[in-house]
Amino acid sequence: MLGRGEVPNRKLSTLARLFGSPDTPDHRALHDARATVHVLHGLIERVGWRMACVWLGIVTLVLGLLSLTGVRAQEAFQLLDNAGGVFYALTYLALFAIPLFGMKALGVRAPWWLQIACASGFIVTLVYIRFAIVPITDVVSPLAFAVKIVSTVLLANVVGVVIYVLGKRK
Repeated sequence: MLGRGEVPNRKLSTLARLFGSPDTPDHRALHDARATVHVLHGLIERVGWRMACVWLGIVTLVLGLLSLTGVRAQEAFQLLDNAGGVFYALTYLALFAIPLFGMKALGVRAPWWLQIACASGFIVTLVYIRFAIVPITDVVSPLAFAVKIVSTVLLANVVGVVIYVLGKRK
């Protein structure tokens, strides 16, 4: 993606300058994140969207296979099922949050019965996520189980947000 001699090093500040980022990375979270997005845009433009999608598919497959290494059949099923369930649960959390928090931003107040129903759904969904991340079945390592689910969900959501942002800019 980068030719030899194109940049003197692989530091974020160097890459941000190369790809014309208006944000200068200065070890502040927001500035570094914005510069990283610009670098990622530049790299994706170099390899093309198709190759980026193929790469994403391969990385997802490899991460999925790695998460299943060293586990028994029941634990492998639980990992796949629970990770998918957490994705859905996060969607439900967002939906339940709209009447609780989002409508206030629009100057509208949800009826009390809707607020109670959404608060109940929000709490039950949080309980589900807890039981999906911390195994209730016998697993080789409860900590490894939790780390595999959390890291898979976080990484996939970060990649999804990046793809969404890049798609909106076109």
